Amino acid sequence: MRDSRTSELVESIVQISRQKNGDDLRLSLLKTVMEALDANTTRFLRHVRARGGQSWLEDFQALRSASSLNGYELKLFSSATVSLSEPMQHCVETGLPLQSAGADGSPLFIHPVADGGIVHELIVVEVSRHNDNDFRLTKAIVQLYQNYLDLVRATERDTLTGLLNRRSLETSVSRLMYSAARHSSRRGPEGQRLADAGERYWLAVIDIDHFKRVNDSFGHLFGDEVLLLVARVMQQCFRADDLLFRYGGEEFIVILQAHSAAEAHAALERYRQQVSSYRFPQLERVTVSIGFVELKSEVLMSEAVGHADQALYHAKAHGRDQVCDYAQLVQQHAAPTALLNSAVDLF
Repeated sequence: MRDSRTSELVESIVQISRQKNGDDLRLSLLKTVMEALDANTTRFLRHVRARGGQSWLEDFQALRSASSLNGYELKLFSSATVSLSEPMQHCVETGLPLQSAGADGSPLFIHPVADGGIVHELIVVEVSRHNDNDFRLTKAIVQLYQNYLDLVRATERDTLTGLLNRRSLETSVSRLMYSAARHSSRRGPEGQRLADAGERYWLAVIDIDHFKRVNDSFGHLFGDEVLLLVARVMQQCFRADDLLFRYGGEEFIVILQAHSAAEAHAALERYRQQVSSYRFPQLERVTVSIGFVELKSEVLMSEAVGHADQALYHAKAHGRDQVCDYAQLVQQHAAPTALLNSAVDLF
């Protein structure tokens, strides 16, 4: 029996090492902990910063279930806001794992996961009884997860700017759309659809105006510095929960949450103004053009990027240094697709 348990644990750990993105890695860890410890529940709590301030969300949860084939069931992307207990808060502040007890007295193992020295995830495991060996085993599994998560993060980041890269775009958006679909389909006790939680997402394509001239005039090393500074302004201007990507060359993508097109436009306009007013070394001024579109579950990612690109081309062809909404252009019959084949010097 012991040999069988050890074999199952080793196989679960091997599965952790096979994962290529953060969400798959988290799910693999959940399964490993549930199977290795016979835990009652395992929860992933994630720190986010939004308009109302900072909060913690419950992303993933595994619950012991006798009716499930493998003995537990998974709940994904619940995004339920949670309040940290005093032991959890202590874990965040110290970065050290600890044993504690839940509100009902049930034993808990609490493990922090850090990024750049800052705790941004908590893994909370409820077990049947306190056991130092199980605690040490959980600690080792979480450390293994942390090591592989660091490797996954490295593959998802642009080496120059530190922003997310093009490879991670589709996975990130798929997760957002899944979460948004879950919230939009929630219903009350009488079966009525609940009020819209406001989870609407927008994709913006940002392009540095006349960037080729910068490279031609000052060289590619200076061009890289401009890219770094533009990315830094992005990180300062947008919220920590917005997703920032370097899409390629001088092109960036932002995924942001907003209740309306006007709100999304205002956020992007603030960024445009901050870039325009930023003092870049040796350059009088750098500007950006932006096109954006609402993300919808029924629209393919490539199509959404294409629509935002068309709005960007419209901005380029009509003076640059502005923000254009694809839906608004369509309403105005601006026919942005025609610009893709135009001879205008857009870059």
